[in-house]
Amino acid sequence: MPPRMSSARNSQLIALENTLENAPVETGAFFVYSSRMNTVSIIGLVAAFCTTVASLHQAIKTIRSRETRGISLWMYVLITFGFSLWLVYGFMIKDVPLIAANSVTLILVIPVLVIKIRNGERS
Repeated sequence: MPPRMSSARNSQLIALENTLENAPVETGAFFVYSSRMNTVSIIGLVAAFCTTVASLHQAIKTIRSRETRGISLWMYVLITFGFSLWLVYGFMIKDVPLIAANSVTLILVIPVLVIKIRNGERS
């Protein structure tokens, strides 16, 4: 019969198990987190989805019509720069969802910015 563990030792093992279960594991260039979804992960994924989808309609409309008079040049310069920095940050901390969301969003906002610049409008 195995020896009985003290409750303190048992609590330590449970705490260690929980820590290891949620700890990132490095695999190649990226970290893979526990398959258990937590509130923080869900909030991050919903935020990434919202910012990406928010850019989709404007990108489609601008690419089809080539009309940019109602779009602020400086807003698109700053938002493109901001998403670029988020992408760099994602690579620095090896966060795949952050990298994916900002890559897709950049693919959507860069063409709008290019069209705006080509149209020569300064507003």
